[in-house]
Amino acid sequence: MSSRKGLRRGDDGTPAAAPVDNITQSQSCEDMPPAWFLSEMEKGFSRIHDMVEDRLSNINKVVEKIHNEHSAINEKLADLSAKQSEYEATAVDLPEHDRPRALVIRLLRSSDTEKILAAARQLKKLEYGNSTIMVFRDVSTALYKRRKAFTDLKKLLQRCDIKYSLLYPATLRIDLSGGRRSFTSPKSAETYLRQHHPEYF
Repeated sequence: MSSRKGLRRGDDGTPAAAPVDNITQSQSCEDMPPAWFLSEMEKGFSRIHDMVEDRLSNINKVVEKIHNEHSAINEKLADLSAKQSEYEATAVDLPEHDRPRALVIRLLRSSDTEKILAAARQLKKLEYGNSTIMVFRDVSTALYKRRKAFTDLKKLLQRCDIKYSLLYPATLRIDLSGGRRSFTSPKSAETYLRQHHPEYF
């Protein structure tokens, strides 16, 4: 009987329903998460925010680095383009040098070599611009070294304004006041010049 004492009854004798406001307030309190949960959620969101900010900062640094490298590449390309234009203008306005340098051409068939040599003999003199082109057979490594050994002596003759020719395969012909002399080695040429023309040294 005591447990039923506090119940309100309606006109028909049935228990009356509890007030709506009390039920809503009770349900709202039950639906609210506890304070510790909200605190942990806030800490989690804060950590996520810091992580995102850190990642964005790193991405910005990478983007800035790429931008700087791209700018540097553009500057180098512009510099190379300017130098190329300068070289092209120089190549058009000036000859490469007084004496043509040696070029080695490798042909697939030996018959082509013979045709080129025969054509060069027929022309006798082959010129390009102000330079004379001379055509020889293949130059082996040993022969190349023999011809290159005359380099210092040729520089001396150029300084002294002495006419000379390096004939194939490796013979230096010098036009001297006493006549024309030919030498097959730089040592023999230097020995002769020191004995008969010491004024060149």
